[in-house]
Amino acid sequence: GEAYFEVAADPRRPFEVVSGPATIRVAGTAFSAHRDGGRVRVAVRRGEVAVRHEGVGPEVLLRAGEALEVTAAGPSRRQAVDPDEAFDWLDGRIRFRRRPLGEVLDELRRHLRGWIVVADGRLAAVEVSGSYRLDDPAAVVASLADVAGARLLRLSDHLLVLY
Repeated sequence: GEAYFEVAADPRRPFEVVSGPATIRVAGTAFSAHRDGGRVRVAVRRGEVAVRHEGVGPEVLLRAGEALEVTAAGPSRRQAVDPDEAFDWLDGRIRFRRRPLGEVLDELRRHLRGWIVVADGRLAAVEVSGSYRLDDPAAVVASLADVAGARLLRLSDHLLVLY
């Protein structure tokens, strides 16, 4: 799941979020935490957050426009993110630029009540770009299939096969 937080500054009462292997401490900011199994991705929209692995060890300070992924093995390197892209989901949209189709489909799977199957593994590596509304994820998959040069077999709105 994914959650978005806007936290008012109060240094006497810092706000902490614990999600899987990540502890996120803030004192006035806006950020999201996206957990997928044992992986947590933290992205900062405004202000700063401190991220710690398993609640111990050194903190990694993230500023607006930065993100970090934390797994059981530890935190990844901090990376720049496009705030419009990273937080589009708040407005019911998904936006991406030159991302592998497989990654984009992983995100769409969270919004589709059903299954997306990629029958040809080479399709997952095809880079795609776009901005789509999330109110009809099956239509987004159909459009991405066209962009990637794939065919789409729609067995129902709940089972989509790209090949």
